[in-house]
Amino acid sequence: MNGNIVKIQNSEVLIKRLRAETDGRVKSKLIFLNAVANHGFSYEKASDICGLSMSTGYVWIRKWNTEGYEGLKDKDAF
Repeated sequence: MNGNIVKIQNSEVLIKRLRAETDGRVKSKLIFLNAVANHGFSYEKASDICGLSMSTGYVWIRKWNTEGYEGLKDKDAF
């Protein structure tokens, strides 16, 4: 990551999505994002608590920032 911090966008939308989410896989991504964006957790601490690598956390952040909620959903396999 070259030491760059990636800011999580639309944190207020994130909270609304988290409250309404029923898909467990998407909810876990939203929990990670919310911990960093709204509760002051470092990427490292949030990744550790959520049981994922920091690189996965960065992928989720980038997907949220570029694609929004839809970017967090699992893509259908063909």
